Amino acid sequence: MFLLQSAFDEGLDDYESSYSIYELPESAEDSLKEGLWDFVGKTPMTCIGHVQVREVVFDSSTRKELDASLLDELVADQEADGSGL
Repeated sequence: MFLLQSAFDEGLDDYESSYSIYELPESAEDSLKEGLWDFVGKTPMTCIGHVQVREVVFDSSTRKELDASLLDELVADQEADGSGL
């Protein structure tokens, strides 16, 4: 599972134009099933890449799913350089 985050930029008075991508630890799964996000501030996560917001295609209903093909290259790069995912 991955977390895509686009933080609010006070200077721009808008959100960033790209998502930072974080691989979520397995320990986050239980919290997410319960709809809890409190683990985000408590769990150290490393940013593994970025993708432009305009490149992300979400499902038309609830934005719970996205076309993950944009992550394929990122995952391949991580595996190639030995950092794994």
